[in-house]
Amino acid sequence: MKRFLIFCALLPGLTWSLSAQEEAQQPAADSATVAQQEVVDEAPVESANLVRRTYLWDVTLSMKGAGGTPNIWEPVKEALINEIKLIDDESVEIVIVPFQHKVIEIKRAMATSEGKASLISFVEGYKLPKLWTGDSKSGHESEKGTTTMTKLHAPLQYCMDNIFGPDKVDILEMMTDGLSDFPEDGQSFMKLIKDDWCDLAKKKNLYAFYVMLTPNAVNQELSKVTKDVCRFDLISPGDNGPSVSIVELIPPKNAVFNIHDDAAKEFSILFKRGTASPIQPGYKVNISFFDNPYMEFDDDIDLIVNPDFTVKFTPELKMSLESLNQALLSGGQKKIKFTIKSADGMDQHPFQFIRVRDVISEMELTGAREKKVTLRWK
Repeated sequence: MKRFLIFCALLPGLTWSLSAQEEAQQPAADSATVAQQEVVDEAPVESANLVRRTYLWDVTLSMKGAGGTPNIWEPVKEALINEIKLIDDESVEIVIVPFQHKVIEIKRAMATSEGKASLISFVEGYKLPKLWTGDSKSGHESEKGTTTMTKLHAPLQYCMDNIFGPDKVDILEMMTDGLSDFPEDGQSFMKLIKDDWCDLAKKKNLYAFYVMLTPNAVNQELSKVTKDVCRFDLISPGDNGPSVSIVELIPPKNAVFNIHDDAAKEFSILFKRGTASPIQPGYKVNISFFDNPYMEFDDDIDLIVNPDFTVKFTPELKMSLESLNQALLSGGQKKIKFTIKSADGMDQHPFQFIRVRDVISEMELTGAREKKVTLRWK
């Protein structure tokens, strides 16, 4: 199954390329892990959340070179069209939102052949409207205006209220070549990002890239603020390095704990990768067992990132091994539910775009003599 992801920087010369990546194949485990685990991938991974990719697209006159700015109108349209073409997961919803001082319209479709064709036609034929007369102080909105004005907070807030929701993983690319023409709007935009973004983004299941199409869009204050903001990143003109990506870690749905082989030893959990993107060392996950009579664990664990995405931990038994073995012999399945989530603080740089899929896993206790741990992703 192929997944979303990658939004690269728009650079001087407009070498802007978003390259979608296929889901990576499960990497081979080392010999020690192989001795301990039998990995079973019985069915395609089901999305805990589907994906919605929204392009908040600046369509003001400055994009066409008004006022001496670079004329990037056609190259940006071409780059956006190429992005649409690269999305090959038909379950992804694509939303294109042209904006000036407000959201002008919304065009959305699923990433099917027909849906992408309709979006490409929309972008190709888009005519920049003039919806403002006068300046930002004494001017006014007009259907037959003479110019355009830019706001940042108002269009973003519109998307927050009317497009994004926890039903899907939302990925926003806000593409602009300038700052807000309205000081009050610019201030409210900064406040939203600085004070409210993390909480709102977590509630909405939202990740955002602010793409500065030209040097005119560079905001030094925003650059300072976003260093400490989760799920929000700046793509600067001139960036020519690796693409920005969202990394998804998929915990196993089921695992088996052998009390003869695994008790008092490090127990390994192997993640399935949602993408091939690497993760820097230092990322932590929280593992928490639901209440049960057999064992307990609730702690933050370092993610092992090479060669596999793995965590190792030692659950604490609530009874002796002899008592636990007797409990297992008494009949009935003994299963323990547990969760694996990002640890506190792991939504900050450089880990702000790592996502652990939200699932509840089950560990089955067994007293069998075989040395085997079975992991299943469903």
